[in-house]
Amino acid sequence: MSSSLPEEQSLESEARAQAQPTRMQRTFSALRYRDFRLLWLGAFTSTTGTFMQTFAQAWLVYKLTGSAFLLGVDGFLATGPMLLMNSMQFNLARVIGPAIGGFAFAALGAAACFGLNALSFVAVIVAISIIRIPPVHETFDRSHGVLEEMREGFRFVLARPSLLLLTFLSFAGTFLGMPLFTLLPVVVNRIFGFGARGLSMMQADYGIGSVVGALFVASSAYSMRKGKLALLLQLSFAVMLIGFGLSRNLYLTLIIAFLAGACIVGVISMYSSLVQLTTDDAMRGRVMSIFMLAFRGGMPLGNLLAGFVAQRWSITVALVVNGSVLALIALIFIIRRTDLDHGLPPAVQPT
Repeated sequence: MSSSLPEEQSLESEARAQAQPTRMQRTFSALRYRDFRLLWLGAFTSTTGTFMQTFAQAWLVYKLTGSAFLLGVDGFLATGPMLLMNSMQFNLARVIGPAIGGFAFAALGAAACFGLNALSFVAVIVAISIIRIPPVHETFDRSHGVLEEMREGFRFVLARPSLLLLTFLSFAGTFLGMPLFTLLPVVVNRIFGFGARGLSMMQADYGIGSVVGALFVASSAYSMRKGKLALLLQLSFAVMLIGFGLSRNLYLTLIIAFLAGACIVGVISMYSSLVQLTTDDAMRGRVMSIFMLAFRGGMPLGNLLAGFVAQRWSITVALVVNGSVLALIALIFIIRRTDLDHGLPPAVQPT
């Protein structure tokens, strides 16, 4: 009996190893589902087209007006209506969209970028049309109406300091951080004297960093202290924002843009994950709606203010001020040892 023990232990160890998914399998586990793959590919194609148009539109606005403020207004109008899942496909599209857009802009002009974006929506329409949606059996009480459910969602968030804090930090991150991407045409043209291809290169560099950040978050173990890491990444992004505004060296600027893209995606993804993990099923939809309102709402408002500051003073002042305020916010919570992981279910409590 004892002679067979090593063999039994070997078989048990092998079975345990097979039961535990590898880091790569965990990172891309969602793609095992057919309907999610269809939706992901459709959304990726459409978002790629959107970033092609965003690239061309930002360059056109800046070259036609020479105004950083109007570039901020364009960013406000583009994302403002959002005031009224998927970071991987979004940020991969952020890499590929400007790259393709740069070639299309040079070869065919700005109109081609707008036309290709319109065509890209066919992909997501086809994907949605062939997804097999199972019947939904609602178990929630719908007798209160939409407005009452919205009020319940706000009351739920206001009664939980951790959710309120995560929502505020997400708003601060997009309000102060996203103008870096919106105002890239100003940096590319005024500081480095580049044209549309230079903007394409800078946006793709930022996007590659975003993809790396998304991959890092997707492969993170549940045991990681996401809240602490998110605050450290937010502080790092703030430092990158300041450095980006002060840098006058192209290679240093590209390195900073890459790191900034990785940091900001990591921050937002971890905040979003924490909000979902600390909310029960019955309230998750309403809580995430409030969270996304803050997240999306920070973009147009931040673009508008940063565009005004860049036009009134300079792009350097706009980015350095934003980075300094964001760094101060992160430092306050880091020094106070704020526990953003508080309230996680026991199964996903960090070790």
